[in-house]
Amino acid sequence: MTRPPKRTTPRARPRRALILAAGYGTRMRPLTEQIPKALMPLWNQSLLARNIRLLSRWGVEHILVNAHHHAEQVVHEAMRLAKQDALRLSISFEPTLLGTGGALIQAGWFFDEQPFWLLNADVVAHGLRPAPFLRALSDESGPLAACWLTAARGPRTVRMEQGTITDFAVRDPGEADTYTFCGFHLLTHEVLRYLPDQPTFASIIAAYQRAQTDGRTIAGVTVPKSYWSDVGTPDRYVETHAETAQWLAPDTDQADVCVAPDAAVHPQAKLSRCVVWSEAHVQRGARVHDAVIGQHTEVAGRVQGIAVPAEIVLAGDERAAVTKQLAPPARVIANLLPARGSARSYIRLITPSGSVMLMRYSSEREENRLFAPLARALSKAGWPVPRILAGSPPARWLLIEDVGDDSIQQHADAGTLDWQPTYERIVDEALQLHGPVTRKLNRMRIPSMPAFGPAVYAYEHDLFLKCYLQAHHEVTTATLRKIRARLQNVTDPLKAVKPVWLHRDLQSSNIHWINGRPVFIDFQGLRRGPAAYDLASLLCDPYVEIPQSVIDHCLKRYARSAQPRTFSIESYQAARVQRLCQALGAYGRLSRLPGCAHMAQYIPIAEQRLQAALVHFPELRAMLEPYLIAARNK
Repeated sequence: MTRPPKRTTPRARPRRALILAAGYGTRMRPLTEQIPKALMPLWNQSLLARNIRLLSRWGVEHILVNAHHHAEQVVHEAMRLAKQDALRLSISFEPTLLGTGGALIQAGWFFDEQPFWLLNADVVAHGLRPAPFLRALSDESGPLAACWLTAARGPRTVRMEQGTITDFAVRDPGEADTYTFCGFHLLTHEVLRYLPDQPTFASIIAAYQRAQTDGRTIAGVTVPKSYWSDVGTPDRYVETHAETAQWLAPDTDQADVCVAPDAAVHPQAKLSRCVVWSEAHVQRGARVHDAVIGQHTEVAGRVQGIAVPAEIVLAGDERAAVTKQLAPPARVIANLLPARGSARSYIRLITPSGSVMLMRYSSEREENRLFAPLARALSKAGWPVPRILAGSPPARWLLIEDVGDDSIQQHADAGTLDWQPTYERIVDEALQLHGPVTRKLNRMRIPSMPAFGPAVYAYEHDLFLKCYLQAHHEVTTATLRKIRARLQNVTDPLKAVKPVWLHRDLQSSNIHWINGRPVFIDFQGLRRGPAAYDLASLLCDPYVEIPQSVIDHCLKRYARSAQPRTFSIESYQAARVQRLCQALGAYGRLSRLPGCAHMAQYIPIAEQRLQAALVHFPELRAMLEPYLIAARNK
């Protein structure tokens, strides 16, 4: 065991620092295809520049920046900053990425025997001071390093006790005494002993853990009233602008909108919660929200997510298909839509004369492979779905007719929905799907996902029990078994009706309005099952607040015209519980996926809907209501 040196007096301020700017910024793609994440602007100043100037204010005299992805841009920015601010900057080029530990090994020549700073270029810090790090490193226990921690946000996978980090990989994030590591360290030269001798990919956290095994300590530093953000995702990037406006852009007219000085925004465009990069153009009438508009990008209409030139997004035979259907990629803008959580991603490809939708999908979900043949079958049977324009099953992409953003949910959110006639029309289309269209599909012998039955119902129950009930409440294994048994009883009325073809996710976000008629998207594998499941998806939808009078009217309208033996009020009451349990499980799972945290906002609404639906199942209600009430009272 290595004996740590005793330290009783604060050290002098460090004079050297290494800033990590080599990464690909994968979660920020395709924005990082234009510029590396280290150079992404925060209130029109690059993240790298902000951190270099922070270190300079702290007395750092020589800064080393590592580079790999878009290295030439990093070098150019470093040279510009060095000249502008009279700083001493050096570059450590990595032909292959080395990780945080490997970057330190390669930069071993740069360090002397004094402590030095190490930080990620994408760290955003405010109110941070060097003194707490210096005090921590001067502790008599002789810490190897001092790491900035926060409990305010992030995964909280680090445990600290009395100023010493005891665990870097907590299995139950969020529990007491857990923190998030902010990617900002003050290290002693001794840390190099716990890294490989030669440059290779290595983790600094692994080095810390080896040092802990050797009896060395790693200090944790929290700084009251400080601010930290990691701009690792587009959502977080936009949020960071809004959170930092008060001190980085105090004179801005709109705290959640940042526009580059050389970008052009028409006075009649509407912008909120967005960042517009250099040489972008926002046209008259555009509505930009929750978005990042990349360099040299011209946008119009409603834009959400990321918008960049299509040339940097399209790959392989996608280019030829887009050229044939729309225009050469050089004349196309790509709007990457927010994640939907279905192992699919959607990119709207836009020109002044029209648009199409590019869907990329993963083979991990069988329903994605079936999307194109099922869409063609539905269209042939006369049910309104987007047309398939082109595709490549081996490359897993489709070009689809763009049905726009004019969804029922959008109208409801805007307060412009005429509820009864709109939902009457949707109910009538559901009757078509469950009647004439079902008969046509039966004759086609189309491929499909497994029909609703014991296996599908059990899957939805497991989703509810694991991803909602266990994840949000303390529930014993014995109680879970009892709830599962009662849920199985709920499905009895659903098994008693004649199955039809189902959309399976017939909710407001999946119903768009074109030329006075609904068009249905995102059908979930088109399973056969109880018609009541679709009706429950429509009328118990957590995304919208449908007036009770409209629900009652639509229920009667459907029951009056339903095909014989396919529907009963009892099956509808059971379907409400089944569907809402599925929805709660899905929200619980999706809200933990990257880019899908917003799904958590629908959990309280679904809980209320489920509690109301349980009135027809008193035994199950007695089991679940305590958890639903406890959730509402949190």
